[in-house]
Amino acid sequence: MRNKSTPKAILIIPIIFLAVFIYAQFQNHPKNNSAHYSKSEKISKIFVDENLKNFICPHLEKYFKDQNKKYQITNQDSAEIIISSKNESDDTAEKIGKIFQNSYQKISNTSWQAKSNLIYYSTSSKDKKLATGFKNYLTGKLSKLEWNLNAVGDIMLARHVGKKMITSENWNLPFLKTADQLSSADITFANLESPFAEAGQKIFEGMVFGADPMAIAGLKTAGIDIVSLANNHFGNQGKVGMKYTMNFLTQNGIKYTGAGNNFTQAHTATIINIKGLKVAFLGYNGVNSTPNFYAADSNSAGLASWNISQLQRDLAATKKLKPNVIIVSLHAGVEYSYQPNSDQINFARKAIDSGADLVIGHHPHCIEPIENYHGKFIFYSLGNFVFDQMWSEQTKEGLTIKLTFADNKVVKIELNPVYIIDYNQPHFVTGRETDKILANILPLSNF
Repeated sequence: MRNKSTPKAILIIPIIFLAVFIYAQFQNHPKNNSAHYSKSEKISKIFVDENLKNFICPHLEKYFKDQNKKYQITNQDSAEIIISSKNESDDTAEKIGKIFQNSYQKISNTSWQAKSNLIYYSTSSKDKKLATGFKNYLTGKLSKLEWNLNAVGDIMLARHVGKKMITSENWNLPFLKTADQLSSADITFANLESPFAEAGQKIFEGMVFGADPMAIAGLKTAGIDIVSLANNHFGNQGKVGMKYTMNFLTQNGIKYTGAGNNFTQAHTATIINIKGLKVAFLGYNGVNSTPNFYAADSNSAGLASWNISQLQRDLAATKKLKPNVIIVSLHAGVEYSYQPNSDQINFARKAIDSGADLVIGHHPHCIEPIENYHGKFIFYSLGNFVFDQMWSEQTKEGLTIKLTFADNKVVKIELNPVYIIDYNQPHFVTGRETDKILANILPLSNF
């Protein structure tokens, strides 16, 4: 008798074989990690390099929060982002792929684009739409990422500056006319010329500085992100004051460079992450009259002193961290001189030759030349920013700079002069005052 079920069996066998084969291929894929999720979950995996992951995850999380957590990032431990959702009716997946196009049109990096073929997704159509949205973003024709840096000259919060803040009962006083503009940048950098005195300011005259800890309020109001401590006044409160200042800055969310609890720390770059990029800062003091004990050694805190051989070693170590930009701060030169000396020039150029992308100088208390050296910029001295030297015009004038970067290249420089009034307070100048101050920036003399 003929068996009528045979045709069905013949059809079922290849279907089962095909299903097993597909399942095995999916399970054995080197990038697959779906075993951690229930069958009802839709899983989208985006494999990217770490720079993109660090940039993308915070914005994804914000978007997911706005969407009542319809999606969630379930893994950030490796160079991959796994996005899952249990909401089968959700139709917002494509928007996730577009959020960067809507908000960050200026973001691109070839190494990110090269990863766009490593986007995996399950068979769900919504997951496929999500992955396609990211792939379209990654491979789109976008301009380079832009970010900006504000840098100012010497900030001294003690002596007469401190007296003005105490008298006015306003710890933001020195920054009232500049804070809005300073804080608008992605990163704001300064040279902090006075350590903090834990017991408060006790000295109001002379050359030994010790700022009241309450004065930290002004730095925070001005949006100062990082300061150099490598200068000839950092040790005015002794080793104890150096340690206190570093700890106090850290407690208040302000980074520092050019100093540390030992030699290695003082010569290790400080990294700031901005928009998925890493910006490295190194700071050096080159003022010859600085007491020797201000310098860090293997066992005690202090600053980083300049030495070209050590500079080159520091930069070599910094490059291993793979930063996008390396900035060197230099505290050196002759006070009240409009021209850098040969040591300043040699050190700054060696920094560029050895891998630095930008050199920012301080100490002379007046503005010195700007040099374009092999396509990289050296600002030999920005002059004063917050200071009490009211006895000459040149010490009441300072220069703030705003640099716009496209990835790691300076594409725009804005020079914004300031004029200091009442022993403490800079304000941005305009018109003829601007022209007057900028006219004092002499061409770099031949050395």
